Amino acid sequence: MSIFFPEDEGREVPEVDYQPILRTELVTGAAGPTGSQGPAGPVGPGVVTGGFTGQVLAKKTNTDYDTEWVTGGGGGGAAIWGGITGTLSNQLDLQAVLDAKAPSSGISPSAISGTAVITTDSRLSDSRTPTGAASGDLGGTYPAPSVVKLQGFSVATAAPITGQSLGWTGSEWSAVTPLSVVSWGAITGTLANQTDLQSALDTKALKITAITAGTGLTGGGDLSQSRTISMLADVPADSLNFNTAATETAAIGKMFWNTTEGTPQVGLAGGNVQLQMGSMVVAYVRNAEATTLNKGEVVYLFGASGNRAEVKRASNVGDPTSAKTMGIVAESIAANQVGFIVTQGVLDGLSLGSPYVSGDSIYLDTTPGTFTRVKPTQPNHIVFIGVVERANAGNGQIYIKPQNGFELEELHDVLATSAQNNQTILWNSAVTLWTNSTLTVGTISGLSSDLRGKVGSVTTGITGATQITNMMQITSAGYSAITSPAVNTLYIIVG
Repeated sequence: MSIFFPEDEGREVPEVDYQPILRTELVTGAAGPTGSQGPAGPVGPGVVTGGFTGQVLAKKTNTDYDTEWVTGGGGGGAAIWGGITGTLSNQLDLQAVLDAKAPSSGISPSAISGTAVITTDSRLSDSRTPTGAASGDLGGTYPAPSVVKLQGFSVATAAPITGQSLGWTGSEWSAVTPLSVVSWGAITGTLANQTDLQSALDTKALKITAITAGTGLTGGGDLSQSRTISMLADVPADSLNFNTAATETAAIGKMFWNTTEGTPQVGLAGGNVQLQMGSMVVAYVRNAEATTLNKGEVVYLFGASGNRAEVKRASNVGDPTSAKTMGIVAESIAANQVGFIVTQGVLDGLSLGSPYVSGDSIYLDTTPGTFTRVKPTQPNHIVFIGVVERANAGNGQIYIKPQNGFELEELHDVLATSAQNNQTILWNSAVTLWTNSTLTVGTISGLSSDLRGKVGSVTTGITGATQITNMMQITSAGYSAITSPAVNTLYIIVG
């Protein structure tokens, strides 16, 4: 910037109070070169992209420039209806949109999501018939479902009979027969007020507190499949009566009256032995043999193993295999397995053909496990086994009651120790027992003096010998010379 006056202008400098006043004047020079371009500014508002033929721009909100493409009402109509006056039939563009969205009949869930439209569909009238599968406590299909459960528990399909009622069996609801139906007439008040009735009920009714998984006691019910009956301790059962005329088939654990034996019978484990209670005794034992014990073999008590008595085949040839004879095998028992033997009572199904006859006594025999009708003789041991009740080759029957024989030294008041040849049993007052002793003249009290009184001084030969009271003392040489000994004469040999 400069302050000057051109020479040719001829201007005077104004003065104020005789002081010059300076005037300034801007003089623009020639334009300089263009500088570099600065950064681009933000994009200004414009039209949103997209859209298709027939659409128009409309504001989405009241915010400036917040627009969107929308479809108009057709024919270039307005996109926003705002206030609508008149009837719907006058709003042709609105009617067309509504017709496209909602069908004129039926329900179109795909077109109107989450909206139910009531139209002229007959299925929506009061007379509509339901269809499809039933659920919950109902089974089958509509329109005729059936009740298959009560509060989630199954209902039996068997038809009820007269007098039954609906009851819980432990696994399902079913028609059950009450334990008893008693008509008492008209009773008012509570049972607690009927003291005489309560007393009658207490004396007449067996107090059954629980029947586990049972199907009832009457009307064809039973107590099979692990049924349990519990009775109150203050009302014990007085008796249990069997039908003595019933014909039953034996089974394991089944008890019934045996009319032949006249006693209750129960099937034992394994199903091969039937216990007639009160008339037979059995033992559950282990077979200690290396081979199978067969029904009808005689056994003795051998020992014990695994909480069971052990048995082996008995024989009368010695004390170890005969003294503890126990009974007869009632069923086949494999080696080292358990089974039943009869120790007393009846055993049938045996082979007792000829020569056995009813009434024969039978004894333990020499062959292990066998018996015989012939009474053994010494030195074989005599062990009585029982009596033949029925002689039959295929269904013989024995009443068993073993009686073991005893040796002399096994008697409780006999003491035989290291017995010698020609010894005898003498009473020993020092030990108060019969003991084995060697017999001499000195051991027989009074015998020596008695002989001296009977025998005098006689000739020591057969010739001229004197006989004194049927006694004769002779030498051994003299006795050997006797060809015809005198009858009833005692010869005392001396020397």
